[in-house]
Amino acid sequence: MSRTLVDARWLVATAVIVASCGSPPPAAAPLLDATSHRMLLLGSFHFKLQAEGEAQHPPLVQDAEGDVRPPDVFAKADLHQGEVLLEVDLIVVGPAAYLKSFTGGWQQTSPAQLAHYFDVSALFSPDAGLFAALPHTVSPATGKQGSVSGHSTYQISGQLPADVVHSLLPLAAQTGTYPVQYWIDPATNSLWQASLSGPLFDASHSSITFSFSAFDHPVTITPPALG
Repeated sequence: MSRTLVDARWLVATAVIVASCGSPPPAAAPLLDATSHRMLLLGSFHFKLQAEGEAQHPPLVQDAEGDVRPPDVFAKADLHQGEVLLEVDLIVVGPAAYLKSFTGGWQQTSPAQLAHYFDVSALFSPDAGLFAALPHTVSPATGKQGSVSGHSTYQISGQLPADVVHSLLPLAAQTGTYPVQYWIDPATNSLWQASLSGPLFDASHSSITFSFSAFDHPVTITPPALG
């Protein structure tokens, strides 16, 4: 067998081995930094969230869904207050806030009053919301690869300091750390899902899962007709 043929076969075998190994997993901390930058630059996105836990005084968000065109938000939320289920619609346009409950039409309110029901603005604040919190994740580690809503992602796990969590969820206790997981597509630095757990509502253990879609899709959020 000629030396040239042997070399050619060796090169082919090496290429097959390298291809079978695939790309190495992304480093967690740089990926979180890049993803935070990417998500904070979005012109709009759609979100869903589901929460589990209990709250003694303010209503507890059970689930919510809506569109965000920073800093404006439109959302529908189901809230539990004790054994009562409250269904509310919320709109934030600049400094103005609006609320519609099952008892009537749209009413203008203050952001502070709206936050008593669901502080959606804090969740996605460019300064202290979920996307801004990503680089503050302590001891991030890259986990398994998987698919989320058809997107190839890596799971990144870590802990968020209590003061960071309290900024995006004001009911959260301000001590300790909170386990957090992100599902990120490293090819586009896109966050498709995130999960946070701990004493998020009052002192009880609870969890909240976010999912995101429709990045930069056309959306218009305007003040509603009152009454």
